[in-house]
Amino acid sequence: MGECVARRICLRIRRGRPIFADLLRANGGGVMVSLIPSATNAAVNEWPAAEAAETARLKALHPGEPDRVNAELQSWRTSHPVPPATFAEVADHIDHIRRIAGIEHIAIGSDLEGDRLRIVGMDSAAGFQRLFTELARRGYGSGELQLIARGNILRVIRQAETISASLRAQRSPTEQPMQ
Repeated sequence: MGECVARRICLRIRRGRPIFADLLRANGGGVMVSLIPSATNAAVNEWPAAEAAETARLKALHPGEPDRVNAELQSWRTSHPVPPATFAEVADHIDHIRRIAGIEHIAIGSDLEGDRLRIVGMDSAAGFQRLFTELARRGYGSGELQLIARGNILRVIRQAETISASLRAQRSPTEQPMQ
């Protein structure tokens, strides 16, 4: 499973190129929908650049006064907080991927430890209930929710294990790139 976000929802793609729907359907792969706020909400993704610009402005305005820069930057952060990313926005990503690739290619990449920021309402594993409640509200059936929760990722792992066993039977281990 590759991990990315729905490009039409948020322009940030993690770990390389976008995963295209036709390739997903052809190879049986999947998309791990990210729970990192900057990958879920474009405004969250843009906030660090605004913070960096303000830091640069303050350093230019107050050279040699790091305490003043830090104090004013803290004041700026208070008046310009990081925008919230919500589990409803995560559900928007899931909706989009469902439309372009199909329900059989969606899983959740929790990333609960991967970022200092959290999706509002998803600050622990208990937040998954809120996400799945939102998906049910949007019309996802129990079978579809089970695919997203575990079925798709287990299928992909089993496929990977089958391919791995087949390759091991064909040749010995190597550190050479596959052709």
